Amino acid sequence: MNYFRTLSQGEIPSRPLWLPFLEILASQVDACALPLLLSDATRWANALPRVAKLVEAQVVAVGFIDELGVEAFASMPEQPWSHPNMNALLDCVGRLAETVRPARELAVALPGPARLCQALGVETDRAGMERIKPGLVKLLEMVCERRPELVVLNELIAPDSPVLSGDYRRLVNTLKNVSVYFGVPLGLRISGYRNGVEAIASLGGLKLEHLMLGELGLDPAVALATLAGSDWRSLGLPLAGAASAAPALPQSGITCYWCSAVQEIDLELARATGQALA
Repeated sequence: MNYFRTLSQGEIPSRPLWLPFLEILASQVDACALPLLLSDATRWANALPRVAKLVEAQVVAVGFIDELGVEAFASMPEQPWSHPNMNALLDCVGRLAETVRPARELAVALPGPARLCQALGVETDRAGMERIKPGLVKLLEMVCERRPELVVLNELIAPDSPVLSGDYRRLVNTLKNVSVYFGVPLGLRISGYRNGVEAIASLGGLKLEHLMLGELGLDPAVALATLAGSDWRSLGLPLAGAASAAPALPQSGITCYWCSAVQEIDLELARATGQALA
């Protein structure tokens, strides 16, 4: 069953989900440095499913590295897909789309607009959004053409000022329209914030359905209460430590699942987590 498309159709998935970030573990298992893995699409696409199988992850997540894509936009903002970093990612996604199913689903992360603006040293106003819009829209189209189960905007929220501008919202809604055209669910991962409740509340008006939190410490029940009455359909909650110590996920109109807070670095812990959450 396709977990995220099932949710987008207003249905409840028949099984739970764990969405770990495994690129560092994949480089360790493949005995190569992370930059080397990320520069070799074939090696990247071969290593990730092997590690996902080892840790019993139901999703192969690719691109969930905060700095990935930033260099591409900094040097080639109008054609980031031509940069070696993004070219390798697109090639890797294409290979994974042909090999991971039906055993697993595919989730792809792209840098969010605010993260890109910060990296480029521009404001998240109209001028800033217009600068990154052509490249980001085309990059999303190219990823969606490969038909992953989910694309996630990996976003950085200002620690003390989580309010998102109207220009930001308009760009994100444009990106949502692109994903809808291809039939691919679009989600948002947020990190960098200090106050989780304020950060979640700042997301009102975004026409997205899948939210993933990147910072630890927010009680799942509080997060769900903050999202009450919104259009979000799923909430990814970061898990740290052993899954056996994790609280039970609350049941509500928003389906919750566990995800990584950062890249996993302990294979045995990840394996135990996957077994406990399977």
